Amino acid sequence: MEIIAFIILILGCIALIFISPFIAFAEGWLIGWLIKIIFGTIFISGLKLIGISITIDNIPLICGTLNLIGYFFRPGINPDILKTKINNKE
Repeated sequence: MEIIAFIILILGCIALIFISPFIAFAEGWLIGWLIKIIFGTIFISGLKLIGISITIDNIPLICGTLNLIGYFFRPGINPDILKTKINNKE
């Protein structure tokens, strides 16, 4: 029984590794859709002021893509910070 639970745990972790980029894109797309619905024309006008020209229909796709790119560049745990925190407790 424990072996079956271990195999399910490993398969779940592998599935999460493959599914998490889709989740990151979906949450970015959802935020972009909300931006489009709530204040899309103001957002487009602001982007035109800085020289970026996109249509209002592309906001969710661009937000999803930028969120996916940012997902891969999130900072991890820095071992140096952990060492200083451990040394400060002593």
